[in-house]
Amino acid sequence: MKRSLLITLLFSLTLFAQKSDNNTTSQNLAQEKNATKKSTSVKKTQKKRSEVEKLRYALKHGIIKYSEIPVEKYIKLKMWNELKHALSVIPSKSSFQAKFKKYALSLNYSDEIYKQLLKTIPKRSLKQELRNKWSDRELKKYKISKRYAYKNGPIGERYVPYTEATYYTTDTDTYTINGQARTISKTNSHTSGSGGYNEKVYGYKAIVEFRNDSDNYYLTEIVEKWVGTTSEYKVRSRGAWGDGGKESYLSTRKVNFSHDDAFILKPHSKHKIQFEVGETEPKLLNISINNIRVISKEFAEDFLKALSNKNEDLALVKKFLNDDTFQRWHKRLQENYHQIFKKIYLPYVRVKILYDTKNYDPDFNNEITVLITTPRKMYVTYRLPNGEKKTKLVNIILKDKMSVKDIKKDDLKSTIIDVQDY
Repeated sequence: MKRSLLITLLFSLTLFAQKSDNNTTSQNLAQEKNATKKSTSVKKTQKKRSEVEKLRYALKHGIIKYSEIPVEKYIKLKMWNELKHALSVIPSKSSFQAKFKKYALSLNYSDEIYKQLLKTIPKRSLKQELRNKWSDRELKKYKISKRYAYKNGPIGERYVPYTEATYYTTDTDTYTINGQARTISKTNSHTSGSGGYNEKVYGYKAIVEFRNDSDNYYLTEIVEKWVGTTSEYKVRSRGAWGDGGKESYLSTRKVNFSHDDAFILKPHSKHKIQFEVGETEPKLLNISINNIRVISKEFAEDFLKALSNKNEDLALVKKFLNDDTFQRWHKRLQENYHQIFKKIYLPYVRVKILYDTKNYDPDFNNEITVLITTPRKMYVTYRLPNGEKKTKLVNIILKDKMSVKDIKKDDLKSTIIDVQDY
């Protein structure tokens, strides 16, 4: 019986030892496998890095030319600086430039590569062509269409400078002396002035319309670019020797303009934008998409509410101010936040002048205290009895002491001009 128990115990110990060895072996194998993977990954990184370094070395020492590296290799190895240099030095009519243009306009790459290409392309016309093509594809993908037209009319005023011009007339007198006719001429100088007023300027406005045929709400950012004309009056001297006074003339020049906008495009709706484009109708208006983001109905409604001047929810406005996605709208949101804050808290801000009522005399210096109380910590802008304006941080109570003179008791007043959040 004892012998049987001993045999069973020995057998169990043997099995446990074998299992333990197997576990150890499995762990070792797993560790070796992970080490092999890491080693392979490091080798691949080193290989890739060394390939970039080799190419840079070869380019630097003239072993290979920039045009001999395929366009796709520049992009695959992220050699953006080298590609930018290549596009700057390789002739525009070369096969390399043709291949690059074909690749860029194919749009067969990621958003990240698209952004890098815009930074890399030195030629403005190709960059704009790429923007237009990419934007058209994005609009089509989101079921958004666009159109634009021009409208002629007054677009502002310009000043016509006052100038004085000099001109001359000749008076001729004929008389007879001793039977002979004689002629005497006299030159007269005259001055006339013109200008010194504003005149209306006529030109063109662009009307751009976006139509959303989808069921989605979009947060849309766009930019328009065009070449427009603008003019202004300049003054120059008249006459060969500048002795004819001054005259004004209209100088016209071409300018590269741009206009950007951001808006929410509701499902099955239209959105119109209007802006001035110059004194002549542009030949081409390039409309590009900077960003299109799909948002929920609730999100869109909250955002529009945050932008509304009827809103009184400061927390809602702050929510979008703290989101970098809405950087484009931050200025407008900040202005709205300030107006809401002022509307809510200004009625509860109090100001009072404290002074020695018995001994106050405007003929002498008098110590006074401007006492300001607020419902919470905030910046307060106020005007002092002497007309000076101050802005200070007030944490419930502020006592601003000063000395005044030549101010009557009845004029010892201070007014709250503005309040801002801390």
